[in-house]
Amino acid sequence: MKYCAITMKRQLAAKEYEVKDWVVNAMSLGDAYLAKDHFAQAEYLLYAALHVLPADSEQHEELRAQVQMQIGRYYQRRLEVGVHMMGQGLVFDKSKVEEKFVEFVELQMQWPSITDITSMDDAKRMFRLANTMFKKALELYVLDGFVSEHVVIQ
Repeated sequence: MKYCAITMKRQLAAKEYEVKDWVVNAMSLGDAYLAKDHFAQAEYLLYAALHVLPADSEQHEELRAQVQMQIGRYYQRRLEVGVHMMGQGLVFDKSKVEEKFVEFVELQMQWPSITDITSMDDAKRMFRLANTMFKKALELYVLDGFVSEHVVIQ
């Protein structure tokens, strides 16, 4: 993970990267950090992937939907872990969930702040964030043509 992040950082600094490859690497790296509950790093990488995609490029439409689906899964995982921890009377270890492994200063993105789920309102907010991203992905993943992706999101 470390060397992938270093390579991505160098590519951004030199402005020499293929958008698709960089975005796929950011999503993969984000998933790896999410699996270890390093939520801030995972969120940062997923939004960096979205940030690098050209805003109105039809060429990258499916890639954008993939990133949106991954961000939806990220928020879904945050909701699952947060509700479980709330039920156990636990809180996030901020030094773990907000640990910074890689930052892309060229993107001028703010580092995410990770908050505990302490109420039903917090859970609803996290659900809405996930749902919004899934809905955005569904704009491309219509049932006709993207059956697998559509069913996974639904």
